[in-house]
Amino acid sequence: MPFRKKGATGLTERLDVRVSPDEKQQLRLLAARAGMPVAELVRLRALNNPIVPRTDETTIRELRRLGGLLKKVHVDSRGAYSTATAAALADLHAAVRVLARGQ
Repeated sequence: MPFRKKGATGLTERLDVRVSPDEKQQLRLLAARAGMPVAELVRLRALNNPIVPRTDETTIRELRRLGGLLKKVHVDSRGAYSTATAAALADLHAAVRVLARGQ
């Protein structure tokens, strides 16, 4: 399985960390819930980056797609529904921001 490239250099270095069996099980459970490998979960947490589960990434893509469709409705209707589309777009933006923070 090839390693994904992260940044300019990629993930080439290895770091071994000892944990108890219970901690290992907890990390595996957290990683499974987030839909990512344990190494990625630990790396994100250790570097204080948000944990964004893969299901959230899929949801974010779908919300952005819906935002594009709302924009099309706004353009095609020449702003006839501008109040409604603006409110819906604001809600979509807020939802994406929450999901992107990993909350």
